[in-house]
Amino acid sequence: MSQSALRAAAFALAACLPLAVHAAETLTGAYALPDGRPRVRATLVATPGRSGVEMLDIAMTQLGKQHPVAKYETELSKQLHIIAISSDFRTFVHEHADRPATNGHFRVAVPLPRPGLYHIYADGVPSGIGQQVMRFELNRRPPHRSRRRLRPRTGAMRPGSIRSSCAPGRRASSACTCPATASPPPT
Repeated sequence: MSQSALRAAAFALAACLPLAVHAAETLTGAYALPDGRPRVRATLVATPGRSGVEMLDIAMTQLGKQHPVAKYETELSKQLHIIAISSDFRTFVHEHADRPATNGHFRVAVPLPRPGLYHIYADGVPSGIGQQVMRFELNRRPPHRSRRRLRPRTGAMRPGSIRSSCAPGRRASSACTCPATASPPPT
């Protein structure tokens, strides 16, 4: 089988798998230190990724200012500490971000292995402001699965089988069916 036919077959097979719909969620942080007062407002944009990893975009903006803080002091060898704890206390994750992008946003991948509510803490020291710890409540939902089924274009196929045809100078075509009892791949 030619390389283009293999690619077409792989694409057809991938199309048979349930599709996950991922949407980014924007959260506003709450000040989490027992004393003092908030000097920033914080936002977290969580984008679900593959295999239970959330891509977090965190920014702190000094109150009364328009743009996120771009300079942070180093605390315990990192500029931002991210702690995620599941509400059932079964998961505890401690990640770091070395420095923000020029726009003041930290981006970090955080593994959240199961759906559920996570308390996420962002601990940083914006220059000239002092330590700020902000808490976010992220409800990680299981991916939404599409109910769309693909049907082969020609001929009958055994459930779970793939057929591909390719001739020199012609576009490769593939068809597949997914068994009614198909289950999504493990995450």
